[in-house]
Amino acid sequence: MKHTARNDVHVTHIEHMLGRVFDAIDNGGCVSNLIADDERKAGRCVVRPGESFWLPLADWNDGTVCSYRSSRVRLILLHARAPGTGAFTRLIDALRHENLIPFVIAPTREFASALKRNGWHKTRLNGEEAWRR
Repeated sequence: MKHTARNDVHVTHIEHMLGRVFDAIDNGGCVSNLIADDERKAGRCVVRPGESFWLPLADWNDGTVCSYRSSRVRLILLHARAPGTGAFTRLIDALRHENLIPFVIAPTREFASALKRNGWHKTRLNGEEAWRR
């Protein structure tokens, strides 16, 4: 990768973010709460399991974090109670039924591969890796 000042800023941001994550873990905090706080600070409305019909507690563990602003829904930290049983498909169907646009933010490699196989494509959303269909 070519060295640029922008890359330095990006690396510094990642180091800062990881430092906050490790501090939260070391102090008995919850990473999902840290992510939710960052989403709120960015002016987004945070949705946790059971707070909306499209994110039912029956499908999603407590650590799940989503947020939205206008019609864009950010699926940030997803942890299905029973992986492989359709929770993600039900979530996407419910969002689309409400004319909301789902974006999966920075998925794991495995999840990104599954998204790609299912017709999703990678893009950038506010400087972050995001996947949409």
